[in-house]
Amino acid sequence: MPLKDGKILVPDDDNYLHPVNLLCLNDDIEIERSKSMTFVCKHISPALAKILGVKSKLKKKISEHYNVMKFGQREDLTTRIHKLLEGYPADEGIFKELLQNADDAGATEIHFVTDYNYYSSAKVFDGNFKELQGPSLLVYNNTSFSEYDLESIQLLGIGGKSENPSETGKYGVGFNAVYHLTDVPSFLTKGEKIDKGKRTLCILDPLCKYATSADKQNPGIRYCNLDGLQRAVPDVFLPYHEDDLMGDEGTIFRFPLRTEESKICDKLIDNEHLTTLLGKFKNESTRSIFFLNHILKIEFSQIVNGKMILDFSVTVNMSKEDIRQKQAFHLKRLHVGEMITKKQQITTEPMFQIQTVMSISVFDIKRETEDEDIWFVVDRIGFNDKAIPKKVSHAYSVGELDLLPQGGVALPYQK
Repeated sequence: MPLKDGKILVPDDDNYLHPVNLLCLNDDIEIERSKSMTFVCKHISPALAKILGVKSKLKKKISEHYNVMKFGQREDLTTRIHKLLEGYPADEGIFKELLQNADDAGATEIHFVTDYNYYSSAKVFDGNFKELQGPSLLVYNNTSFSEYDLESIQLLGIGGKSENPSETGKYGVGFNAVYHLTDVPSFLTKGEKIDKGKRTLCILDPLCKYATSADKQNPGIRYCNLDGLQRAVPDVFLPYHEDDLMGDEGTIFRFPLRTEESKICDKLIDNEHLTTLLGKFKNESTRSIFFLNHILKIEFSQIVNGKMILDFSVTVNMSKEDIRQKQAFHLKRLHVGEMITKKQQITTEPMFQIQTVMSISVFDIKRETEDEDIWFVVDRIGFNDKAIPKKVSHAYSVGELDLLPQGGVALPYQK
């Protein structure tokens, strides 16, 4: 029976009519019935009930008891992301974007983990979510999202990068390079900067195919009361390997590998392809770490027989004085970036330069060795006393040039 506002009235188990959105199926005896649950009439088949729009018992319990919040990037996403990917090669640059994201967020460690295993889908969300329980890439860093970051990552093409040039990759447009690998990026983040529960799970679903309640208006979802949720759908959390990766604070991204063509990208990613891309990034990871602001360790591992095995790592050691210099340089970058954001003239800003010594240790399980090299690194920002070309000065003054006037060089010490 239709209502004037288009909703459907459906009988409950006592044959009283209710709007369909207030009913649920009695389809899982393991889930305890709550006071708010009203079961649909038992004479209506589950198949027909779902066509009418009746929720499953699990979906009803999750939506009413675990502080579910609407979450997702807001735009015509599939077309926009597809076009964005054209500007980002599907190569090892994807991982450089994630490295830069972590550095701009203030992390000191980042960990790339390949997980080519399949996990139980018995206790997961309804619908197609079970398709995400297969091979994936995990990326952990040891800092959490703030509420501001959680808002920024939902604004496609907007974020730290476009607002402040000193943050070249903090959940800006570059993050979307991960859609070369997956259709459904998600992350589990934990820390004091999160207002709601100190631990939250976010799923971005531009296709509106996998995340519960995802739609074009909110193509994703955020869960906040995770302790209760984890008891209801424990298999959802298994592939994040939280016990192995997460400390008191951190973020675990999970990127289930694309196994079929989609509107986002028609390129499939298999285990061999991902391993090859990560191998190229490993070869460049030593050089990638020279001019970062915070990252001191990059690790690469794989999940084998339920255990996390370290394959490769790059670790930086510096003196306390050199660390202090790096911190001072970072503050200077933030200051100059803020000046550019406010359209202030920076060509008169005095040059700031630091010189540091980095001891870089590289562990490689294939060679069963750990090598150490010493590097002399110079970072500089600002302008020297020489005349600045008028074109450059004008471009900064009118906001046409928003790049940091920054450079650096790294030289190896001879042993």
